[in-house]
Amino acid sequence: MSYGAEGLTGQITMPLPQEVQPSIEQLAVTPNIEIQRSFLRPQSPQPPLQGKRIIIIEDEPLVAMDLESTLTGAGCDVIGSAGTLDKARSLISQAEYDAALLDVNLAGQPVDELAAALTKKNTPFAFVTGYGREGVPRGFQDAVLLKKPFSQDQLLAVMEHLIVRPPPSRSCWPKIR
Repeated sequence: MSYGAEGLTGQITMPLPQEVQPSIEQLAVTPNIEIQRSFLRPQSPQPPLQGKRIIIIEDEPLVAMDLESTLTGAGCDVIGSAGTLDKARSLISQAEYDAALLDVNLAGQPVDELAAALTKKNTPFAFVTGYGREGVPRGFQDAVLLKKPFSQDQLLAVMEHLIVRPPPSRSCWPKIR
């Protein structure tokens, strides 16, 4: 610590783990799956996320920007982003996309209807949350969950899981009327 005319300055040093392993929670129908850098074989000629169309439903602008930056860097086309329920409803109903990332609440509003709309469209999606399973809408407790804070590797592993793995049969999902 140094006290100077400009104010107090200091340096904090702490060790970081050698390598952080992705730790996402998986669908109940695939409990023994191991998250790796890629689900595809290394000899695959095309990156697994190249050209995949993604929508982001996230009310925190910095998190949405980070998601978009990582996904576009991996070759995805982020075709839309929404931070409110109204914009999200419109995006879900009008856009063409391969997968979605869905915050568990938008400005304190539950996203149950958005998860139901994605399910009706048979769209793979993951909840993005800092709350854990207890924040996930009722009936979606077994959905893929990406916990905040997350690394780029964790995000990409979740997206590969959504895109590369076929969605579970609708009989595993809650009934939507």
